[in-house]
Amino acid sequence: MTVVLIVDVSASGRFGGIELSKRELAAEVASVLAFSAIRNNDKVGLLLFSDHVELFIPPKKGRPHTLRLIREILFFEPKGRGTRPGLALDYLNRVVTRRAVVFLISDFQAGDFNASWP
Repeated sequence: MTVVLIVDVSASGRFGGIELSKRELAAEVASVLAFSAIRNNDKVGLLLFSDHVELFIPPKKGRPHTLRLIREILFFEPKGRGTRPGLALDYLNRVVTRRAVVFLISDFQAGDFNASWP
């Protein structure tokens, strides 16, 4: 099986509670999902998005690959500031040719959420 994590890295992810920002919480959730997948011998990929697709890492197996994905979620510096999940889903639909389980991790903070879908 293939698992793809789609993570929102927009500017709103820098905010959060006292102990964790939204982005750190997203990385924690993504880590649990990714490590569960590799324990099941599945491939894991990552797509980071803001108001455009920031980074796509194709699915692979293995612990070093999973650690790289988590590092990217935590330390990637996005160029965009907004949130457009529709663009990320359209991009993923074009590049992933096999069946995949997709997890969309976002705070869904968009001005008009319906307008963010193409």
